[in-house]
Amino acid sequence: MIQPYSPPAKILRCFNCQQYNDHIAANCPRKDKPTCFRCGLNHRFNPNCSNKICCANCGQSRMAGSPSCPVKVEERRKYQQFSNNLPTISNNNNNKVLHVKSTGASGAWATNALKEHTQTQLYTPVHNVTLNEYPDPLSDINKKFDQIMNKMEQITNEQKNINASEAFLGAEKQTEQEKLRPIFMKFKQQYEVIVESHDIKQNEKPILSKSTSNEAIST
Repeated sequence: MIQPYSPPAKILRCFNCQQYNDHIAANCPRKDKPTCFRCGLNHRFNPNCSNKICCANCGQSRMAGSPSCPVKVEERRKYQQFSNNLPTISNNNNNKVLHVKSTGASGAWATNALKEHTQTQLYTPVHNVTLNEYPDPLSDINKKFDQIMNKMEQITNEQKNINASEAFLGAEKQTEQEKLRPIFMKFKQQYEVIVESHDIKQNEKPILSKSTSNEAIST
C-alpha cells in the first residue's frame, strides 16, 4: 500500500544562538552573545564568514540547521512523537479547550508545539464561514456605483427636458416675430408715405415777399 507523503515536522531554531525548540530570536536570552550559524563561534551573522564550518549544536562540519544534524533529527523525532499525542480541540459553547496527554517533552518545547497546533485548529474553521456573515466590499461599491449612475441619468433627462423647453420657446418666439414682420413693414411703408407727402406740401407752400407784406400793412 502506498503511503501518502508526509513532510518532515518543522521545529523551531533561534537564529541568534542556534538553539532548538526553546525560544525564538526575539526572546533569546543571549541577544548580546550571538552564535554564527556557519562556524558556531560567538559573533553576529556575516555572509562572508571565512571560518571553518562547524555546527553550533553537534560540533561537526556542517552548518547549524542542517537536516543531517543529529541534534535536529532528535528534536524532530520528539516533536513528531509529541504531535501524535495531541488530541483534537473540543468546541463546546464556542469555548476552545485543549486537553493534552502527559508527555516527557520540555516545558518550552511543549509550549511552542501547543501554540502551533492550537493556531492550526483555531484558524481552520475560518474557511467554512458563509459569505452572509462577512459582506462583500465589492458588492457595496457596485451598489454605490449604480446609485451614482441612476442619479446621472436623472440629471441628464432633466437637462434634455430643459433644452427641449428652451428650443420650443425659441421657436415660438421666432414664429411671433415672423407674424409681426409684415405688420411692421406695412406700418413702415405707410409712415414713409406720410413723411413724403408732408415734405411735398411743405415745398409747395407760397412764400410772401417783404414788400408785399409792407404794402399790405400800409394799406
